[in-house]
Amino acid sequence: MRRALLVLLAGLAAACSRRHPCDKVAQDYDKLPRLAPVSKAAPVTLRVLYLEDERLPTLTAEGRAELYRRVEALTKRWYGYTLRLSEVGARPLRIEFAGERMPFASPDQAACLAASRLDLETKAGKEGLLYLVGREYAVRGREVFERLFPETKGMDPYPARAAAAAKVRSVNAWLAGLETKAGALVRSEEDRRLTSTLHWMVYIREQTDADFVLTNTAMIEPDNDMPVYVLARGGLTTGFVDNNPKAPYGAAGVVTLLPFLGGERLFDPSAKPTTASENVDAAATMWLHELGHFLNRYGEMYGETGCVHVASESLAYFKWHRAIRKADNKCSAPPAAVSKF
Repeated sequence: MRRALLVLLAGLAAACSRRHPCDKVAQDYDKLPRLAPVSKAAPVTLRVLYLEDERLPTLTAEGRAELYRRVEALTKRWYGYTLRLSEVGARPLRIEFAGERMPFASPDQAACLAASRLDLETKAGKEGLLYLVGREYAVRGREVFERLFPETKGMDPYPARAAAAAKVRSVNAWLAGLETKAGALVRSEEDRRLTSTLHWMVYIREQTDADFVLTNTAMIEPDNDMPVYVLARGGLTTGFVDNNPKAPYGAAGVVTLLPFLGGERLFDPSAKPTTASENVDAAATMWLHELGHFLNRYGEMYGETGCVHVASESLAYFKWHRAIRKADNKCSAPPAAVSKF
């Protein structure tokens, strides 16, 4: 849910006469219809498409069927919806994203995506990251920021911003170097496209085949609108829901499975091995977070443990998942609803 970039672009357009590459994206956002929560009066059937990166751990058709069953049961228990998940296809991710008809292949979208990317190896990218970290510090406040970046506790705002930005760069480089069957996760421009949250956002906003897309890759390509909890993970996005006026419910979403299929040891080598069943359970918990956005049109929450509406604030996804299951998704209050994502 990244509306801040669009607000920023609208301000830029008003403040200067030259056209920004993302102006049309902001204008299209302003035209989107308002969303209302999905009704519980009748069963909700959602179409699911699975896109697989052949280099990474995968979930078999039987495993996905089990995941769907668990998600349906939790949706009834925690949200009161009768949900049916129907898989409509499984495709190779690399072939899918190479298609000439992909929405991000258009000249307008390509220009906007290039302008929104943060290359953390360049001076401009590092400066952009510092600005972004500073914005999130100001918006979220010191308490939230220090919880997400404990190494900044007690620091003044400017050195805290610099320390947090250094942490983001370090973790992001480590994520990009994760080993796959064919080497590091990100080695080429094609790999960057597959792991780019912004490319996925464009794809989801134009998706007509499915209401949710599952993938076994990871979205780690840095961009200029990462919220603070994504920054704290080094730029890793695990899922999102976005506006899609072409879709039956006005929205579509994606969930990435790699943090769960790899088990807890993927991000914490010192952890005890997890079972295949717990891996699927943790993926189901993640999907329930996104379904809170999709079905109830909830915004984000911060600061509570045991509440599925609060995103994992670090790479400790299994700790997050276990706290939610132990509390049986206990939240002090539901998140505020939004009219657009």
